[in-house]
Amino acid sequence: MKNILLVDDHPFILDTYVTMLKKTNSFKFENFLEATSVEKALSIINEEKEIDIALFDISMPKNSISNIEDGIDLALHFKSKHPNAKIIFITMHTEFYILLKAVHLVNPEVFISKNDVDNFTFTAIIDSLKKDKLFYSEEMLEVYKWANQTKIKLDQYDFQILSLTNKGVKTKELINSLPLSLSAIEKRKSNIKLTLADFKGIKI
Repeated sequence: MKNILLVDDHPFILDTYVTMLKKTNSFKFENFLEATSVEKALSIINEEKEIDIALFDISMPKNSISNIEDGIDLALHFKSKHPNAKIIFITMHTEFYILLKAVHLVNPEVFISKNDVDNFTFTAIIDSLKKDKLFYSEEMLEVYKWANQTKIKLDQYDFQILSLTNKGVKTKELINSLPLSLSAIEKRKSNIKLTLADFKGIKI
């Protein structure tokens, strides 16, 4: 592990992460590749030949040109370019469908809340990665266990429907944002509702 990509739209948070990583006792990185925008992150992802670890914040400003909605979509693109790299999510999000999207589509090695970050966190994270072990916060671990137990089958379109619906977009308006027919969207909504029936607060 030599090169690490750090993506967060707040520069001071990136500075904090770099400082903490430099203090880790278990490993010393050679290169810190930093991005505060989707555009910069895509440039690094597409141009760098070797990235060993990538850290993503889930909340990122939408990139209309690349159709990247958030850090999860960015991580999916990263995986397509660097399939052997390890992925870390650090987020303030606690919404079930967002955590599920991250776990189900990306399956990161590390997934924690920003509230859990302290001076010892990154040493523990690097140690876990070296041992090929997962490192999850409690909320994220519960979602991970549930997703694996239920063997859900949702794709990116399903999660787009969930996201837009939770933002108040009506079913008939979803066709303006998705390359799907109204009947296809309605079928997907029924499947999502059945899949996530046990979870309150999911609007669908």
